Amino acid sequence: MDEVYKDFLNDEEFENFISQYNKCYVYELFVKETGEIFHVGYYSAENNDEPLDSGASDPERMIKLMSPYHETGIRVIKTGLTEAKADYFTRKRIKEVESNNMLRIGENITIPGYETCEVGVAPKIYVSAFERHYFGKETREFDRVDISSLKTVYLDTGYMYHNELMAALFDNRYEEYYNTLVSKLEAIGAKIVKNKFAKSITAWVYMAKIGLHEYEKEQNRAINKIGRNVPTYHIFDVLEKLKDVSIVEQDEEVPEIHPAHSRCSLSMITKLEWGMPGYREAQELYWKGETCRTNGNITEAISFYDQARENGFLEYYLYDSYAKAYRKIKDYDNEIAILQEHIEVVKMFHSNSHAMDLKAAENKERIAKVVKLLVKSRQCKSE
Repeated sequence: MDEVYKDFLNDEEFENFISQYNKCYVYELFVKETGEIFHVGYYSAENNDEPLDSGASDPERMIKLMSPYHETGIRVIKTGLTEAKADYFTRKRIKEVESNNMLRIGENITIPGYETCEVGVAPKIYVSAFERHYFGKETREFDRVDISSLKTVYLDTGYMYHNELMAALFDNRYEEYYNTLVSKLEAIGAKIVKNKFAKSITAWVYMAKIGLHEYEKEQNRAINKIGRNVPTYHIFDVLEKLKDVSIVEQDEEVPEIHPAHSRCSLSMITKLEWGMPGYREAQELYWKGETCRTNGNITEAISFYDQARENGFLEYYLYDSYAKAYRKIKDYDNEIAILQEHIEVVKMFHSNSHAMDLKAAENKERIAKVVKLLVKSRQCKSE
């Protein structure tokens, strides 16, 4: 097996070196002034659009991340490897680096321990050991809530699939917190939007955690897109600020729906998971439907969605596309029915209770809006 351990003077020398290899190679990035290794990964000259080390960042991004703080270098330590062997040597080298340096290396910019969270208490905007060590970053608080900024709000639901984090924050009561937040925001006249960078946006409200690196990146995007920073709050701080806001319970009568469709019963479908036989074929039917929908062929799109569904493709984005298609033709009965079915799908097949809470809450919110459209539509027809 070919083995090298070579530093490179510049990017051109590195590109010339790796061009001779048609298999995977293992590389590491280091800080020139100290020699500390801050990233290890593996790459293939045949597939150089993205790194092969699962979950890790590509070398260009890591170098760019470090460049304002340190001069960096790159070295290749093993070449001519199969992907399996490259993965093995990468993991082995990561353990060696972490053992010697006593800190997490660069691709592990992850969430600190969940034990730092308390139920109902807003966490801090966190930094990793890596960011603290190399960049001198420190944690910071979310912004103090200003009610006047709660006019046009985006709700960030990232990290919903982190079971430990969500349990530590919400104690399995996420849907209750989420619904209370939405009700209180509506009570003060706030508008909840889906576009994080809408020109009218006045605040972001995070449901879980956010890292400082992500926070700074999102604020920079906001400056580039809408020309200003956006106040960033946490759900618990907003709820505390709005604790005296009364929620008026509205027991709207949900009209009976009459969805006309040819979909088979959900009980007749065997859900396919990614990688199972037939999954790719069913997914391809979905994508054909998407092409039709974006081209305005809604009836044909729904037909492809039906076929994908019947073949076991029950992903959340299928239901989102279904709902968009029915909305386009103002078929509110079917839009409500398909959103209700997605709630059932999540309950039947999703093992993550926090994700289930999120999807249930989001779909119930969407259904409530569609019901208003349906009622208005029927009133117009009766006049």
